[in-house]
Amino acid sequence: MYIKEIELNNYRNFKHFILNLDMGINIILGKNAAGKTNILESIYLLSRGKSFRTSRLNELINHEENNFFVGIRALRKSGEFLARFGYSDDGKKQIKINGMDIGKISELLGNIYTILFTPEDLYIVKGNPEQRRNFIDEALLQLRPNYTYDLMRYYRVLKQRNNLLKNIAKKPSLRYTLNSWDEQITEYGIKLASMRSRFVDILASTAAEIHKNLSGGEKLDIKYMVNFGNNIDSYRDLMRESIDRDIAYGLTTIGPHRDDIKILLDGRNVKSFSSQGQQRTIALSLKLSEIRIIQDEIGESPIFLLDDVFSELDDDRKGYILENINGIQSIITANEVHVHGDWNAIKLGVI
Repeated sequence: MYIKEIELNNYRNFKHFILNLDMGINIILGKNAAGKTNILESIYLLSRGKSFRTSRLNELINHEENNFFVGIRALRKSGEFLARFGYSDDGKKQIKINGMDIGKISELLGNIYTILFTPEDLYIVKGNPEQRRNFIDEALLQLRPNYTYDLMRYYRVLKQRNNLLKNIAKKPSLRYTLNSWDEQITEYGIKLASMRSRFVDILASTAAEIHKNLSGGEKLDIKYMVNFGNNIDSYRDLMRESIDRDIAYGLTTIGPHRDDIKILLDGRNVKSFSSQGQQRTIALSLKLSEIRIIQDEIGESPIFLLDDVFSELDDDRKGYILENINGIQSIITANEVHVHGDWNAIKLGVI
């Protein structure tokens, strides 16, 4: 798939802006604050229903206005389609696909596939477990749009259980009510972990191949690490055993919200034994793996969004990216040209 045209109205620094894109590599050039990242953000918004920079949609509205509108004209194997996202500062959203109203953000997923690569992703290897869980969850939300319901249900019950734990510390007689919440949280939690685990198995195989070629032979291994055993019975047992600790801490200490991904390079944990160059190569392997997985499972090529990443990479890694995105639409932001070849230059402001 690819995007043919983007229209922005009252979006960030753009009052009215229409951008036509090529099917291949598009490089958006401009000085800082010219709006390069804003364009990538608008595409991401229409693919995920949210920004990758803020949780507040009113921050996307031009400071002189009270609403914004983003529209995209794209082409998939099934034909051309239009996607629109409007928002006003009173909190009202209007989302349409081919003129039909979309009632829920989750219904937007699976229409425009994007892979976003930012400088922050270069640190996913040595970041905290939440960053790695978010990486897996974001990938699954595109591949399995219904995953959003499982994710929301789990975290909704988790929040309610945590609130109850805090109240039990003040009123111990409430302890007996934990059983009903524990049944729900283990039911949703085991489903969440199973889907994550299956995806990481696919990711590990794909990333290992890409990383071997990119690194010159290093062996990459990725494992999903659960903290509650390998079945729902062991999960329930651990939940029961952790009740006193959970009450003392006022939070749930067992479950997929505390899982992690272990990344090994030639058998050694990269969190302790890896150079900055190796970490960047791993992050790049993970992102390129996402592209291949979407192509294999969906039968469509995603749109690759790179936000000022090339300035962080050496020539070999830049070249490898370009080789692997041949044939898919890529939109790259940069202050200056970092690559050579046939690409569409889009200049914002004075370069």
